[in-house]
Amino acid sequence: PEAVRRDLDASLPDGLDVLEVVVSAGGSLADRLEASLWEIRVTGVDVDELAAGADRLLATDAVPVERMTKKGLRTFDAREAIVSLRVRPCAGAANTGESDIGETCAILEVVLRHGTPYVRPDDVLAALRTVAGLALDAPPRVVRLAQGPLDDAGRVGDPLIVDRVPDEAPPTPDK
Repeated sequence: PEAVRRDLDASLPDGLDVLEVVVSAGGSLADRLEASLWEIRVTGVDVDELAAGADRLLATDAVPVERMTKKGLRTFDAREAIVSLRVRPCAGAANTGESDIGETCAILEVVLRHGTPYVRPDDVLAALRTVAGLALDAPPRVVRLAQGPLDDAGRVGDPLIVDRVPDEAPPTPDK
């Protein structure tokens, strides 16, 4: 595994690093990916406004949204996939909703259960528009922070945990 990691890492451009390779205990990696944790940074929206919208969305049983798929325009329930929503301020002065560069912004952390069709962060934002009238002036910055199994507490776990040597922690980037 270390030789594979080293060779893969050497073949990638600077800044894109292979940190770890593990030998599979069997089964499909795709079967282990039950949920994703996303960070959605929205500008022009303060923390209180986004938190109020998140509360309204969580209090709603179903929120139909439309999206063009390979099979054409589909309507599906975005609320059903939402495991959790958490709102926090952007970096900068605590709880002011103003980032360190002076823009009003807030961050929405959302855990989405995988399903068919797959609910994406833009579907969550569409649901927020529907239930709370949330309108964005600028495109959000969306980053997937984790993808893996979903535990009973609604947290996204490590999909490779069953393949690791006991007591071996995943590596942390040193860059």
